[in-house]
Amino acid sequence: SSLPRGGTSSWFLNVQEASSTQRVQVTRPLPEKVAATSKYRYAMICSSNINRSVEAHTVLQNHGFHVESYGCGDKLSLPGPNRTPRRFNFGTPYAEIAACLEQEGKEHYERVGGNEGGVLELARRGAATKEAPERWQDATTAKLCKLDVVIVFATRLYDIVVSDLQERDPVDFSALHVILMHTKDAPNLAVSQAQNVLELRRALRREAAPPPMRVQPQGCLVSGCRRPLR
Repeated sequence: SSLPRGGTSSWFLNVQEASSTQRVQVTRPLPEKVAATSKYRYAMICSSNINRSVEAHTVLQNHGFHVESYGCGDKLSLPGPNRTPRRFNFGTPYAEIAACLEQEGKEHYERVGGNEGGVLELARRGAATKEAPERWQDATTAKLCKLDVVIVFATRLYDIVVSDLQERDPVDFSALHVILMHTKDAPNLAVSQAQNVLELRRALRREAAPPPMRVQPQGCLVSGCRRPLR
């Protein structure tokens, strides 16, 4: 199959967010990579491809799912000193990002982020999961054509992803399911939401296919949409 694809269905999940402010440990890849055996192929999307999407990517990868992750912001953005964002281009290896953060202010970057080890640990975990952050809009149609389910972790980003799909030339009419699971960009929330993603993925694995639905910007579900993406 290939993308962009007609009959795209979009889901909106109003998921209860965790309220804990406790510093958490983010999920690390298992020492020995689990062979992917899932029927469907998944993509996790947040803004910078370092927190929410990589947490879910790592959790699913550890459980044997075919999974990728992306950001769809302009740049990877981290909380820098003096409230000035520290930005990196997509494609910059996570190992290089971690080295830069450690050199520029290890104490600061280990403190900010709300997780054990701070955003420096997020960069190190990213390096253990994949080579570099990827931007959804820069991915080729040939690469995205293998996906079956896309999970987006913010309403604004969901709109960007759907718009990008609509702007790509239609190729066939197999379904691509886009699901919004709105989650604030905080490691403790990313950790809890990734477990919800895992449960959803297990449910989809038990089904022949997710039900065809489309969501309007207001969250009103309209079923049976079968028009090609243009």
